[in-house]
Amino acid sequence: LRHVITDVQSVHTWMMERSNGVSQTHPLLQELRGILALLKSTNREVADGDYHLVPLCETLERVLRTGLKQPNSLFGLNKQDYWSWIEPLQDYYFNQKQNPLLRQLVSQIANSPKLHTPQGRGRCFIRRALCQKLISVPVEHLAANKRLTSYWYGTDHSIVGDPLLIKELMSILFEVTEIDFQLDVNHCSFLDETWIIPVYMSVSLQPVRELGVKVGFVSRVHADKNIAFKHATVLPIQTHGSQSFDH
Repeated sequence: LRHVITDVQSVHTWMMERSNGVSQTHPLLQELRGILALLKSTNREVADGDYHLVPLCETLERVLRTGLKQPNSLFGLNKQDYWSWIEPLQDYYFNQKQNPLLRQLVSQIANSPKLHTPQGRGRCFIRRALCQKLISVPVEHLAANKRLTSYWYGTDHSIVGDPLLIKELMSILFEVTEIDFQLDVNHCSFLDETWIIPVYMSVSLQPVRELGVKVGFVSRVHADKNIAFKHATVLPIQTHGSQSFDH
């Protein structure tokens, strides 16, 4: 919600400045360039722990969502997201040479049992496209098809649908492909809910006489803790209206 309010305010200011001939770029593109400059200044590959990774992914997502239309969405149901045009994009190639790596990537994400929402699949695409240096490819192909672009994006408030801003966006995306990303793309189920990758820990337990187990749910995400107690007494399960219990 914070991003939505900020984006609306920024776009409103930008539109006023643009109508007065003061500004020609978009605030989200300025933000994207700033993050890109910080990433390039480190002169090293980007991993999941990098401080600037999540802001980069969030800003790319906001760029792709800005001005996105909702075709085939009746009364707000079946809401469309940027994945909604990325997935079928390979079926709209005409005189363009298809990219087999893009086709393979889209197919893998579409058939992944770990992802359940268009948001999760779109986010997974962004992360994996960064690693495979394909982040510019779908936008480039969409922009080459004016009719398809106008089907998904308007020209007044969007970046992808604007003839000038799309060129600036492509320039930035080409620069992004110059950076090496080494991300854990195997763990992706969290992307349905958040950009922040969970911490995975492996713990070895020593043999003990008794074992206590605590299971709970944190923000709809299952979490469990195995806690070993030497000479412990096993207590019966107790519940007090919460979503966690001790054994």
